[in-house]
Amino acid sequence: DDAMVTEVQMWSVRVSGWNADTARALAPLAEILAVPDTAFDGAALLVSVAGGGFEKIKLALLEAGASVRSSALVGSHATRYTVPPNGAGKP
Repeated sequence: DDAMVTEVQMWSVRVSGWNADTARALAPLAEILAVPDTAFDGAALLVSVAGGGFEKIKLALLEAGASVRSSALVGSHATRYTVPPNGAGKP
């Protein structure tokens, strides 16, 4: 457990009330993959959120008119690190 990196968390979320307005509300907060769920207006989401900020995602969903039917932390990873090309940043 000590070696687990949790800078970016992956959440599996099922919502009711999913629509374009809800998607727009979440767009600035996290990366999201959404697919239709069995409910007429529902969706199954895979949410990638930095900094362990799932509560802000949940709040944004509720404020946009959706309801969270279930949520589960399904994984995590470190933030992306890009190595600059050789010589970059040298005077």
